[in-house]
Amino acid sequence: MTKGVERIRENFPTWETEGGRGSYPFYCWYYASRAMYMAGGDEWKRWRAIICPLLLRQQNKDGSWDAAQDEKKVGTNYTTAVAVLILRLCSGSPPAYLRRAEPLQQRRYSCPQCLDDIGNALDAASGDARTKGQLIDDLRKLVERYRREQQDRHDGARPPSP
Repeated sequence: MTKGVERIRENFPTWETEGGRGSYPFYCWYYASRAMYMAGGDEWKRWRAIICPLLLRQQNKDGSWDAAQDEKKVGTNYTTAVAVLILRLCSGSPPAYLRRAEPLQQRRYSCPQCLDDIGNALDAASGDARTKGQLIDDLRKLVERYRREQQDRHDGARPPSP
């Protein structure tokens, strides 16, 4: 994820370019928008500040977007649909398949935190008279806690509006 965000940051789009070497700008911008949304924080804010005005300036009076480069093969229905998906994401209304996903900075337990908690449980077990079964029970409780908290976040939470 980090390398992808760096590449996007180094190749921000203009109307004439997708931000990279390809010739499918709307396709590129859509997936770059998803990646930057998932990155969250300043990365998302910077991306949104570029892509939204870029799209809105180029919108036709009838609400469509003209196809560019190789996307002319698929036409304005495609580019308009993709532009709307990007703008919907920018407006804080991600599509359903992204609502369950959290921006990286919003995750409560990162892998290092999990490893720290497990390491602490192992250290505590080596310093007292816990049996192997008790240690396994403690580790299971940690895993269940992480799963429960993750499920709670996914059941009722939407990522914060950017």
